Amino acid sequence: VSTQSTWGGEVYNWTATGRKLYSDFDSSWKMLSLFIGSNNLCWVCPCDICNATRHETAEWEKEIVSVLDYVKANAPKTFVNLVMPVDVTKIYVLKTGLCSAVHDVSCECGSSNNKEWRDMVTARTAAYQQILVKHQDSGVYNTKNMAVVVQPFLKEIELPKKSDGSYDKSYFAPDCFHFSAKAHADAATAMWDDMMQPVGEKVESWYPGEPLTCYPEDRYLCTSQNKGKNGC
Repeated sequence: VSTQSTWGGEVYNWTATGRKLYSDFDSSWKMLSLFIGSNNLCWVCPCDICNATRHETAEWEKEIVSVLDYVKANAPKTFVNLVMPVDVTKIYVLKTGLCSAVHDVSCECGSSNNKEWRDMVTARTAAYQQILVKHQDSGVYNTKNMAVVVQPFLKEIELPKKSDGSYDKSYFAPDCFHFSAKAHADAATAMWDDMMQPVGEKVESWYPGEPLTCYPEDRYLCTSQNKGKNGC
């Protein structure tokens, strides 16, 4: 297992990251999961410190394509998970106390009191997500030596609530933005299920405490190429 995760990571010069990750890998099958975009979405509005043009849809797509092209050319036999970025405006309801101060400096557009800015983020989120689907369905990257599959389990996610109706902050790190270990565990379960579900029929959200499903040993990781086979 190797990772190139970084705090506050954005889609920017990702090909260099890909070179680091694949420099020592052989030609056996491997899995690459790309979960990126939420930090870009935090700065798509015209705030004073935003570099909105850097996060334009076309720029974001260019970086995604650059990574996929690099993997196709340099890392045969790679299964690529494209995890949809989450709509960061959902954290707006957590904007109280320390969380409010952190959000103002770490995700101004997503937590802004300006609803027009938040609507801009939501629209850009949908555009980013559609870009991932576009390149999954293009056929360019689904070959005998590569598979690219969008995993949408965060697309329609809602913040978990306690029994009294208040939001359950135990699913977040102290900054009320990043996942806690508890949320990472549930998200991993949701992604596992998505990988086993047919393309175009995947679950687009998850719920707290979702049980881990055990699939038959001969079950495939579902791709556009094996649709209709072994449960896919």
